[in-house]
Amino acid sequence: MHARVKEEVNKKGLNRAHIIILDALLKLRKEINERAGDAYKLSVNDFVIKASAAALRKMPQVNASWTEDAIHQYNRVDISVAVAT
Repeated sequence: MHARVKEEVNKKGLNRAHIIILDALLKLRKEINERAGDAYKLSVNDFVIKASAAALRKMPQVNASWTEDAIHQYNRVDISVAVAT
């Protein structure tokens, strides 16, 4: 990341950590998985990915990345997940 961008990120406090209470999500996940039987099983990660995509649609200004010269804002939401096999 460009030094100037790093300086802005640190100055504005864009690196944050939050504690999230997942009790309601875990209850919902359990209910959905029980109804689905053997058809599928949802993970907490599935909900996190869905929420992330919804947030990017709601706030498109954060759907962006830094380049050397500018901030590139994307028009589409695309979340990729790597898994170990």
